[in-house]
This record gives sequence, C-alpha cells and structure tokens, in this order.
Amino acid sequence: MDLDLSRIIVTVLVIFVTVMAVERTSFAKTASRPKRALIACIIVFVVMLVLNMIWPEPVTTG
Repeated sequence: MDLDLSRIIVTVLVIFVTVMAVERTSFAKTASRPKRALIACIIVFVVMLVLNMIWPEPVTTG
C-alpha cells in the first residue's frame, strides 16, 4: 500500500469544506450540538462515498 499524497490532500480539503458548509447552514445553527455532529457525520460519509466512487483507489498486484 502506497501513500497517495494528492488523494490525501483532496480528501482533507473535501472534509474541511463539507464541515464548514454544514456549520454555516441555517438548519445546523438551530439544531443541538449532538444533532449537528450527527448531521455532519452523515453528510461527510455521503461526500466521501461519492469521492471514492469518482476516484477509486488503484488496485496493485503483488
């Protein structure tokens, strides 16, 4: 397993932007802290699922 630096950077940026977007929306400001955390986790999960479907990890043999 090799570390793919570009994939790591993109993943961190996507998670950061997603969490910032969730925190700045109006429904997140009216929800309690545990509910906001749950909403953020679900949205980050979906975004990462889409990212991994668009950019799958290369399969290596050996």
